[in-house]
Amino acid sequence: MDGFTALHYASFNGNKEMIELLIKHGADVKAVNNQGINMLHVACQGDQPFSVAYFIRAGLHVNSRDKRKSTPMHWAAFSGAELTLSYLIAFGGSLEAVDMKGYTALHLACKEYKQTNSTKGIK
Repeated sequence: MDGFTALHYASFNGNKEMIELLIKHGADVKAVNNQGINMLHVACQGDQPFSVAYFIRAGLHVNSRDKRKSTPMHWAAFSGAELTLSYLIAFGGSLEAVDMKGYTALHLACKEYKQTNSTKGIK
């Protein structure tokens, strides 16, 4: 199994009611999957600023790292999640952090542009 929990899926989809229900019934806010991906990483991949704000306020670090040393900022940039990138910057997310390949979020945003012709993440 990949280790994703129901809370990961709710975070990815920005489902406020489900997030709150799962936590009320004991879901672990700090759970990570087999790749070290936490709720912030998937919220950023899904471009869900509500989830980002919720989990930062719940104690997850804005610059947390998965097993590839990617931060939520890396995931948001790779996904072209423009609004979520703005939230991460406002919460103090690092634009300087490098993953295990030496890429910053800007590197990933530029790679995303080559595939989608969208400058959302680069802005």
